[in-house]
Amino acid sequence: MKTKITSAKFDAYKEMSQSAKNWDHHCSYRLLPHAFEGEHHVIELPHTQLSYSYREGGFMHDAKSPPDSISIAVIQKCSDVACFDRFKLREGMILFFDDSQSFNFMSKGKIRVTIISIPNTLIDQHKLDFRKIF
Repeated sequence: MKTKITSAKFDAYKEMSQSAKNWDHHCSYRLLPHAFEGEHHVIELPHTQLSYSYREGGFMHDAKSPPDSISIAVIQKCSDVACFDRFKLREGMILFFDDSQSFNFMSKGKIRVTIISIPNTLIDQHKLDFRKIF
């Protein structure tokens, strides 16, 4: 696999969902104004995916890690109430999640997130145990 870089700004659901094709966007609700305004930047490397997402307006949808991978997300900006599954998000927070289920992701305002996704095979190959982190 070659390195692939995708960078897109969007202001509609269709553009948002096309800008990050291997992320599922099952958008249930969007809050006006700025409902689908934002940007995605994705770098796909042979063994890792680096993603940056900025959203202007509120939203609620199901989020899921790319298939067969674990994702680590850093909340860089969170201007209002935001939640990921049962966690209330705050700036500087680090989340670990995988593709075992979809997680409810919602924000009432602006949010900026950076995500690193690593394939499970790479984790197994190097015998990384994320449980030791906690």
